Amino acid sequence: MDEQKMTNSAFSPEISMDEIMAFGRKNGKRIGIIAACTLVFTLLLMLVVYCFMPRERGYQHSISLTLPSAGNSFCYPNEKKFSAADVISRPVLRKVYADLNLKDKVTFEKFAGSIYIAKTDMKRAILDAKFRARMNARNINVVQLGQLEQEYREAVEALKTSQVIICMSPEFSVDKVLAARILNAIPEAWFDIYSVQEAKLYPSAVPVKQVQDLARMIGQDSQLILLEKSRQYCRQLMNLCEFLDEMLQDRNIMLPNGESLGDLQDSLIMLERYQINMLQTYILEHPELHVGLDRVFLESLMKDVENDLTKMKGKYEGIVAALDVLVADGVRRKSASVAEQKIVSADSAKQVGTSPVAFQLDAGFFDSIAQLIRKDINSSMRRVLADKTVQYREKLAELEAEYVRYQKIFDVMNGKKGVRTQSSISKDKYYAMVREMIGELFVACGKVKQIRDMILVEENSSRQFCTQGGTVRAFSSPVLPMARVALGLIAVWLLGNAGYIFFLFLGRKKN
Repeated sequence: MDEQKMTNSAFSPEISMDEIMAFGRKNGKRIGIIAACTLVFTLLLMLVVYCFMPRERGYQHSISLTLPSAGNSFCYPNEKKFSAADVISRPVLRKVYADLNLKDKVTFEKFAGSIYIAKTDMKRAILDAKFRARMNARNINVVQLGQLEQEYREAVEALKTSQVIICMSPEFSVDKVLAARILNAIPEAWFDIYSVQEAKLYPSAVPVKQVQDLARMIGQDSQLILLEKSRQYCRQLMNLCEFLDEMLQDRNIMLPNGESLGDLQDSLIMLERYQINMLQTYILEHPELHVGLDRVFLESLMKDVENDLTKMKGKYEGIVAALDVLVADGVRRKSASVAEQKIVSADSAKQVGTSPVAFQLDAGFFDSIAQLIRKDINSSMRRVLADKTVQYREKLAELEAEYVRYQKIFDVMNGKKGVRTQSSISKDKYYAMVREMIGELFVACGKVKQIRDMILVEENSSRQFCTQGGTVRAFSSPVLPMARVALGLIAVWLLGNAGYIFFLFLGRKKN
C-alpha cells in the first residue's frame, strides 16, 4: 500500500518548485557531464559529416574587360553592347570543344551545361535595397526625390565593374590541368569569333588585280574611264589610310624602309592632284580623245551619285526630325520640372513652420527611378543623333561636290563649255605618263596593305577585348549546406538531452 502511494505521488501532476530544485541539486552534475559528453560527440559528428560529405567541385577563372565603354556598359568595336553571356555563347563553347578535342571525354551538351558565369551583381542588389529603403520613407518631397535620383545614378556608375568570372562545375572526369586549358581557351575563342562578328566596318582595300587591269587599258579607247577608275582607287586607299590613322590613336608605325602612314597619305594626295587630275584635264581639253563610251560612263556615274544623294538626304532629314523631337521633349520636361519646383516652393512658403509637401510612397514606387533616369538616356541619345547629323551632312557635302564635278566634265564633253587650246604632247609621252601614274598607284597599294597588316597584327590580339588575371582556381562546396546540417545536429542534441532530463525527472524518488 505504501509502495503504490509512493508511485502515485511520483507521477502526480502537482510538482512543487522545491521538488525541481531538489532534483537539480541531486542530478545537476550528472546532467552536466552527460550534456557535455553528448555535445562533444555532436561536434565530432559535425566534423565527420563535413569531412566525408560528398562535394561539388568546380573551377573558376576571372578576366578583366578592356572593351571601350559607353555610359554604364561596355561595347564592341561596332558599338554593340557587350553581354557576359557572349563569353560562353554556344559558338564559343563549340570552338573550345572542337579545339581541345573533348568529344571522347564528354558530349557537347554536358560540356556546355557545366560552364556558367558567376553572378557579380551582389553589390548592385545591396545598393538597390538601400535606395529602396530610402524611397520608403514616409516624408519625401520632389526636391529630395531629385537628389535621391542623382545619388543613385552616381552610385550605379561607381559600381560598374570590368571583371567577368567564368566558372565550370564539370559533370565529367577532368583534372585541374585540363580545367585550366578549358577556362583559358574560352576568352581566346570568344575573341576569335566576336572580333570578326562585331568588328568595326573597315574600308575595303584595292585589290592588286584591279590595278593591274588598269595597265592593260593603256593605249586603248576610254582613257577617261581609266583615269576615273584610278582616281576612285586612289580615294579608296586614302580612306583606308585615314581609318588606320584613327586606329593608331596618335601612335606611329613605320615600314621597313622608314616610310610612315603619314608619308603614304601625302604621296596619295600628290598622286591624285598632280598626276591623275592633270591627265584627266588633258583628256578633256582634247576632244579627239573622247569616245562615246566615256559619255555613257559619266551618265552612269551621275545617276549613281544622284541615288546616293537621295538616300543620304532621307537619312539626314530623318535624323534631324528625331533630334527635333528629343530636343522638344527635353524642353517640355525642363519646363515641367521648373513649374513643379515653383509649386513646391509656393506650398512651402504658405506652410510656414511646417514640413514641405510630402508624398506617400510605397515599395513599388522605387521602380519609378527608371523613369527619372530617362532624361539622361534622352541626353545620351541626343548626343548620338547630333554626331550622326554631322556625319550625314559631311557625306552629303562630299556627294554634292562629286556630282558637281561629274556635271562639269559632262558639260565639257558636250561642248557646253569652251575648250582651251593647248600644246599637245605625243601619244607615247602621254601613255608613258599614264604608265608612271599607274605604277605609283600600284606601289602605294602594296605599301598601304603592308602597313595595314602591320597595324592589324599589333592591334588584333585578345588584349583588345580582355586580359586574363591569375591562374585558374579550384573550389568545392558540400552537397548539403553545412549550416543546416549543423543546426539539425544541434537540434537533435537539445531534444536528446531534454528527453533524458524529462525521463530522469519522471523516475525520481522522493527522499
